[in-house]
Amino acid sequence: MIQRVEALYYDYAQAIDEEVERWPDLFTEDARYRVTSRENYDRNLPLAPIYCEGRGMILDRAMAVRQTTVYATRFMRHAITNVRITESPDGSIAARANFAIYETFEDTITRLFAVGRYIDTIVPSGDILLFRDKLCILDSNVVIGSLIYPV
Repeated sequence: MIQRVEALYYDYAQAIDEEVERWPDLFTEDARYRVTSRENYDRNLPLAPIYCEGRGMILDRAMAVRQTTVYATRFMRHAITNVRITESPDGSIAARANFAIYETFEDTITRLFAVGRYIDTIVPSGDILLFRDKLCILDSNVVIGSLIYPV
């Protein structure tokens, strides 16, 4: 099972980095997607700079990134490591992983954009796995620049 979960995480990274329009396909219809800081998570505060309920909101976020947001051309690369899973009797999978996101603007050097961890609930859907709940916890309270792309 760990290989299937790792494959989902790697597909997630590729979708965000190269084809954000495909990113929502990795979630269930009733999925929840949140990005928060370590401080908010540790203090159990609900504040999340990005909060999506349902695949529709996730799709809106992806389309906004691609079609309506005006920003300098940038390239993002996600590195996902240290995947750990716990399978539940109900068939869901509790998963955790670390991430590092690198950002490159045209004609500049690459810089570290964000580091943190994912705490996820993954469920089978036919032959594939999908995220039902994805919590992205940023280690820092400060993000360089702006939080445009999904984490």
